[in-house]
Amino acid sequence: MEANGLSVAPDKSEAMLLVERRTIREMSVRTEGRAIESQEAVGYLGMENGCGSPGRLLPTLGGPRASKRRVLCSVVHGILLYGAEAWIDGYRKQKYRQMLLGIQRTMVLRVCYAYRRVSGEALCVLAGVPPLDLLAEERLCERKRRKNEREADAESRLGKAANSELS
Repeated sequence: MEANGLSVAPDKSEAMLLVERRTIREMSVRTEGRAIESQEAVGYLGMENGCGSPGRLLPTLGGPRASKRRVLCSVVHGILLYGAEAWIDGYRKQKYRQMLLGIQRTMVLRVCYAYRRVSGEALCVLAGVPPLDLLAEERLCERKRRKNEREADAESRLGKAANSELS
């Protein structure tokens, strides 16, 4: 990292172990002579990301009502869509698409109290939640529209300034 001009602040660094099957319970990462122990959850951009959070927040039976589940689903969508304009090109790859749609599927499955065998598209319809790829495309289009508006506004201001100087 240092060869690329990047550095790590060991006192601000956190580590979280992401494994599918809990064969490894904890791990230690050493940076600049300091050991960083893995934790169950780490803070990221002011939010707390924990392992298996959707499952704990929304149990299959009991738990919050459907309306509250829908709110929690929209929070997860906000987290997933953070910076969508930047990662939308990578999303077109099947591997990443399946990963994100799997998270969305888990959430809408819990919102609907449906069986696992129900298709992802049907779950989105039942939950009243747009598919993640459409939401990401919408954000990309909105960003392009705002950029075009800013450019047009800047051009009109430059044109007005040029006209006032000629007068």
